[in-house]
Amino acid sequence: MRRTDTTWRQFLHAQAATMLATDFFHVDRAVTLRRLYCLFMMEIGSRHVHIPGITANPDGPWTTQQIRNLLMDLADAGTRVKFVL
Repeated sequence: MRRTDTTWRQFLHAQAATMLATDFFHVDRAVTLRRLYCLFMMEIGSRHVHIPGITANPDGPWTTQQIRNLLMDLADAGTRVKFVL
């Protein structure tokens, strides 16, 4: 068993500033009877939420492009992201 000075909690806290969590939620529109999917991302360290895109048909290429666009915007703003969960 390896002993280190850093606990798991300390490690996660140290990495939180460079992590984004991402997922989808959906909204059902009563008037048009359509379901829209909203991609959202949250900066773990600050709990700031970003909504890079909304679509009726989320697929892999669309999702990847939205994440790339957001990461470029965050980099331009000086936010460093190492991990996307």
